Amino acid sequence: TDRSRGLGDVYKRQYLNRDYFLNVTLDEFNAACLNYYDSGWWQSENIEDLVNHEIMHARINYYNSFEKTEQLYQFLNEDTRVKGFCKLVDKYPDEFLNEVYVAINKGKSISKKYLDVYYEYIDTYLRRY
Repeated sequence: TDRSRGLGDVYKRQYLNRDYFLNVTLDEFNAACLNYYDSGWWQSENIEDLVNHEIMHARINYYNSFEKTEQLYQFLNEDTRVKGFCKLVDKYPDEFLNEVYVAINKGKSISKKYLDVYYEYIDTYLRRY
């Protein structure tokens, strides 16, 4: 079952893109990821990065009650400090933690402005490892 609206949104986005992703090879899928990355849409260059994005969704849902997860997504959707990180976050601010997590795992240089916001939410909603 979905533990949060955020996870439900992920499922809806996957459902809307299913026709494209059902009929492609792994190489084609990775190429599509890279195209989205190159356009500034998201931080994922390949399917491995997308898995890291989804891992953050799982962590958020694992460590928080439904109510606390809803609160987190509401705060992110209203937090103007997350704007500009990437186009996905500009459209769906509740994806901010996931996208920063991907960038961190890739070893990308991230503006202190975004890292400060990221760790502010991590300190409140997730355990640090």
